[in-house]
Amino acid sequence: MRNPAYLFLILIILLFSGGLLPAQDDHAKPDNIKRLLREGKGYFLVREYINAIPYLEQALQIENDNLEANFYIGLCYLKSLERNKALAHLLKVHTLSPNYDPLMDYYLAESYKYNNQMETAINAYETAKSKFVGQEGKVKVMNDELSNKDFIALIDQRLREARYGVSYLADPTNAQVRNLGEVINSEYGDYAPVITADESMLIFTSRRKGSTGKGMDPEDNLFYEDIYFSTQKKGEWTEPKDIGKNINTKFHEASIGLSPKGQTLFIYKDENNGDIYSSEQTKKADWSAPVRMGGNINSRFREPSISITDDGNTIYFSSDRPGGFGGLDIYVSKKDDKGNWSDPVNLGAGINTPEDEDSPFIHFDAKTLYFSSKGHRSMGGYDIFFSELINEQWTEPKNLGYPINTPQDDIHFVLSADYKTGYYASAKDDTYGDKDIYEVKMPDYKDVEVIDFALSLKTVSVGFNPLTTKDPRRAVVILRGVVKDELSDELISAKMTLIDVEENEIVDEINSVSPKGVYYTTMNTGRKYLLHVQKEGYLFHSEYFEIPVGVVNQEKVLQIYLKRLKVTQSVDFKALFDYNSAKLKTQSLPALLKLQEFLETNPNVKGILEGHTDDIGTNERNKTLSEERAKSVYNYLIEQGIDRNRLSFIGYGEEQPLADNETAYGRSLNRRTVFKIVEIN
Repeated sequence: MRNPAYLFLILIILLFSGGLLPAQDDHAKPDNIKRLLREGKGYFLVREYINAIPYLEQALQIENDNLEANFYIGLCYLKSLERNKALAHLLKVHTLSPNYDPLMDYYLAESYKYNNQMETAINAYETAKSKFVGQEGKVKVMNDELSNKDFIALIDQRLREARYGVSYLADPTNAQVRNLGEVINSEYGDYAPVITADESMLIFTSRRKGSTGKGMDPEDNLFYEDIYFSTQKKGEWTEPKDIGKNINTKFHEASIGLSPKGQTLFIYKDENNGDIYSSEQTKKADWSAPVRMGGNINSRFREPSISITDDGNTIYFSSDRPGGFGGLDIYVSKKDDKGNWSDPVNLGAGINTPEDEDSPFIHFDAKTLYFSSKGHRSMGGYDIFFSELINEQWTEPKNLGYPINTPQDDIHFVLSADYKTGYYASAKDDTYGDKDIYEVKMPDYKDVEVIDFALSLKTVSVGFNPLTTKDPRRAVVILRGVVKDELSDELISAKMTLIDVEENEIVDEINSVSPKGVYYTTMNTGRKYLLHVQKEGYLFHSEYFEIPVGVVNQEKVLQIYLKRLKVTQSVDFKALFDYNSAKLKTQSLPALLKLQEFLETNPNVKGILEGHTDDIGTNERNKTLSEERAKSVYNYLIEQGIDRNRLSFIGYGEEQPLADNETAYGRSLNRRTVFKIVEIN
């Protein structure tokens, strides 16, 4: 909250000045300029820079060349989001009175930097530094008193930033940055965007008119923060909506993190110096009441931002708690077997600096960390950097470069799962009034030739683009779509499980419930996956994916149609055996798990396991072998808790082929085990 002394001083100013800007016809009176300057400087002295600007602007309408008004409004702009406006005013002061203030060269250097005039800024910084080298005593920089030594160190830091700026501006990336426009942004502050991995939903923070509490924060005379959301339809963002009263209150709430599937939202509340809360999306697409995260995450210090991995087991967050490297640092915490977050670990000097590091975002690949920093090789304020986790070590952070980064604060960066589109907040020249949300088409993505890959249990031609970088570790495939009833074509909610076949482990569990029927997941290159879809009253559905090494990050759409259960339906699954053996191979476990889950999901179903072989060997041996293999599956299911009264088995040998036995492919189709429904109670 604001220092009471500030409030008292402002009250005195208002009492003696009338407290309001004068009416338009009073501006022409020359005697008003002193009062306007007094009011403007009064706000300046209590660091109310934004509130000072209107009074100083009124003074300049009366006397455009007034040195005092130009000087103080220039300093106020340097403390605002419109820093580039400072230059014109300070240049006027310098032209009319070069020695108006001992720090004039320093303030001019700052102004040049915010106008991307880096070489000129460097010259001005060096001139300013030369006037203080070797001196003792104190220096007052705006409202902050520094030792001469600290002021020289500050100039040296600014010189480093400006030199980095020279290199970034001289070698811009081909990133395409655009303001998201007035549908999303308002004349007020709009920032802290978070997205789902498939970019179907954008959630952000705004201080726009119409906030839940309707009131203004007395500390800055702006509306309280509320959280809004927008969905993307046909490539366009819809009109933002209030996220709801379960989350927004009459005080501050800010969106600071979102799980990749959009089911967990992390919220910053201005309580206990600033704490993190979480909220879950319900089946009705509402949000639960926010719950404060535990003591291992929140402290009595400030925790302003957070990000969570796709598997939900690791979080990265910022905090200014003691024991860090200076200011805000980034920490990591992992979830234990009981669902509790471990003691956080500082990411170390490779990521954190003596300056502030904030707004971490761990990409959906769980290996690439984006964050904003005032340190490292920043060109001024917060710049966005990224680092990659290789062999359990974070690589040296790299600046995303210009035009993504500018001398302004560039912060709250998030990136789609395919690495192609980022979103972040900044105060550029084309803002609608305050900080705005920007979209960035990331650099170096190119169209290349198409190859095929295996989809489902059939070979289907689906376009996948070969990777254009030399780092295949970062390639991911987004799979999304809807689940429908085959007959009615209606969207249905279903449980979906993605299994890494080679590792025999579940890598993602998806519920297509929010919104109903819609799903998405991500898969890495060079891996083989099974996607199981379960719904009570329906046959289970499986898709097999074999994604080759060396495909570019991309998105594919797969619509899934589930069949309603009926008697005599057959359920195919792949139970694998060695040649002439009835012992189940380990690679069969994902398919067996699929059948087990189907029976657990549909407890009213009874069925028979049917074994089949090809025609190699004698008919008698094949019939015996097929029955033994069916019995192996039968025994497995009983061991997993399936009631034996629901199951039976039989072997048909080579009697019921699906294909001819003349080719290896045909014989492979004939070697199968089938579960056939015989009764639905």
